[in-house]
Amino acid sequence: DEIFDTIVEQGSPGWFNKLRYNQGGRFDTPEAKAGFDATVALFRDGIFGKDTLDLDYGRSVELFQQGKAVMFLQGTWEMGTLSVPFRKANGVKLENVTVSPLPVMIEGGTPAIRSFIEVGLAVPKNSKNKAEAAKFLEFMTTGEGVAQWDDTLFVVPSKQGYSLPSAYFSSERTAKDYGVVADLLRNATSDRNNVSDFSNVVGDALIQSITSDAPVDKQLQYLQGEWDSGRYSNAL
Repeated sequence: DEIFDTIVEQGSPGWFNKLRYNQGGRFDTPEAKAGFDATVALFRDGIFGKDTLDLDYGRSVELFQQGKAVMFLQGTWEMGTLSVPFRKANGVKLENVTVSPLPVMIEGGTPAIRSFIEVGLAVPKNSKNKAEAAKFLEFMTTGEGVAQWDDTLFVVPSKQGYSLPSAYFSSERTAKDYGVVADLLRNATSDRNNVSDFSNVVGDALIQSITSDAPVDKQLQYLQGEWDSGRYSNAL
């Protein structure tokens, strides 16, 4: 479902937000159909092998970090593999790793990423040292403390004008490619505010079309019906 959402966003930026926040977005639309078709085509045309459909998350990480896969398609929270300090600290033997947005699969589309606030820091209401705690948060997010955690590349620092040390990257190309993805994250086309209990519904519909040629229009009508059913957390 993450691939599908991203591809739809390539052709129709903001589609997911319109769907997620009840602003007119739907599955049974031309833009969603284009994204669904393009996602299925990745497997139909042999770009992705169908044998990857049952590959679980942990195994995919293991294969890539052991150098047994040339490409690893995952969220940007896995960008730590680009970082030389991260690889050293975690025993990852890869020498040169770079990153790219998902290639544009929609004709006339543009690169797209959905992003959301994944990590936050806050001062508890009952804190006895609110002023000191606030200063600590400032230090960690916009001050020198950013350097204490930025080498993991788990998230993109929001500190204005901040650049990661070049020593984090094994080449100028990697640093440049990271910058491309980081800029997309800062200018996301939609929020990655997923409806987790609905994600598997979308994924299963895609797998049915990939493995059994289930009609796309029928699948999209089904997804819209499920989305409107009130059975999932989007209804809360």
